[in-house]
Amino acid sequence: MVDADGHPIEVAYRRITDDAGLNWLAVVAVPHQQMLAGIRSHVVLVVALGLLALGLALALGLRIFGGLANDMRSLTHAVRRVGQGEIDAPIGVARNDEIGELASNVHNMRHRLFTDTLTGAANRSALTHILASWTTTSSSGAQPAPFTLLFIDLDHFKPLNDLWGHDNGDRALVEVVQRIRSVLRSNDVLARLGGDEFVVCLQGAETEEQAQMVADKIQQAMAPVLGSLQGLPPGESVVLSAAIGWAIFPADGCDPQTLLKHADRAMYRNKSRSRGMGPWTDSSNF
Repeated sequence: MVDADGHPIEVAYRRITDDAGLNWLAVVAVPHQQMLAGIRSHVVLVVALGLLALGLALALGLRIFGGLANDMRSLTHAVRRVGQGEIDAPIGVARNDEIGELASNVHNMRHRLFTDTLTGAANRSALTHILASWTTTSSSGAQPAPFTLLFIDLDHFKPLNDLWGHDNGDRALVEVVQRIRSVLRSNDVLARLGGDEFVVCLQGAETEEQAQMVADKIQQAMAPVLGSLQGLPPGESVVLSAAIGWAIFPADGCDPQTLLKHADRAMYRNKSRSRGMGPWTDSSNF
């Protein structure tokens, strides 16, 4: 049916009768547009709220996933940079969940892998990675920057171990590392090869004068009496000296093995010249 204006009308009727003889016909006519207006408004409201909740869930999910993806990307980049020789590459992940635990485990594993457990200096494995990185042409074709490698061998370290014990030998090594570090720059690298042999890598140093200057500073740092030893008799003191040789990249070699051999030979030449120059301390028998 339609009204006078031609708008559709919905009509419903029902016959009502009873035992008393009532016989009615109930008729209801409602414009079609208003018939479902309440239901339609509720449906629209429910759909709008659903879309809003979905949008919020998507935004929150993207935010969480974005942060997770960024942290995983940072962790992946750090691992890749470590593999390329940047053993101190920052991980940059600070979380309290499983990803943070993974980053912490990677950091601890890297520390154990590349650190000498006694002295805290870089170890031989770390030095291998560093020298390989510093002597390799980058993927962009850029040539590696010059640097100097110092090879350090402690004099009179074996007598110290024999006379005052290996515990004091370990204390002496820790103190030596602290003294050498005190004269190096933050971007220089100190590594322990093993025993009483150390290597220092000086970024940007490319002249004999620069190498000699750092070697002199190390010798000066070594000059004072060792203060960490324990159990020495009154009046007894120990001083360690060092023989130092160096190699300059790329003048003395273009690969790690050649550089280490060159610096090692130079160190032994210096050690030979320094023999017979007197005792290691004023009060010892060496």
